[in-house]
Amino acid sequence: MQPPPPEVPPFFGLSGPPGAHPEQASTSPGAVVWFKVYAGLMSAVYLAVFALGIVMMVAPVASKSAADPGLIAGGLIYAVMGLIFSVPFIVSLFVQPRSWVWVFNLVLICLGLLSCACWPFAIPLLVAWFSPNVKQHFRA
Repeated sequence: MQPPPPEVPPFFGLSGPPGAHPEQASTSPGAVVWFKVYAGLMSAVYLAVFALGIVMMVAPVASKSAADPGLIAGGLIYAVMGLIFSVPFIVSLFVQPRSWVWVFNLVLICLGLLSCACWPFAIPLLVAWFSPNVKQHFRA
């Protein structure tokens, strides 16, 4: 008869607590996991801005009404800026941990600080980003 499995708290292994078994421990610190969530959400937001810009440029042409040059120009700006800002966040989801990636991700976290709507996510992530275990994770 086998002993009952130990009680595992919810989200155990997400940040690799001390004494965790290797099969239960996460390979990356919790701040890195939360950065991936942050980067995924930010890339989704910027891709939505890109899609909004495309809709703004196509809508006047599709309705066969007089094309408003201001709406087309605004749509072009939204599309270009959405694409420019989404690419680094998408890239950050797929790069391997290296010392330059830590700095790259730090710049992306600081980019989120430009919008006060992102402060509840970016400020705690910025504080956790300077922890020694996160820095150690990116040293290759």
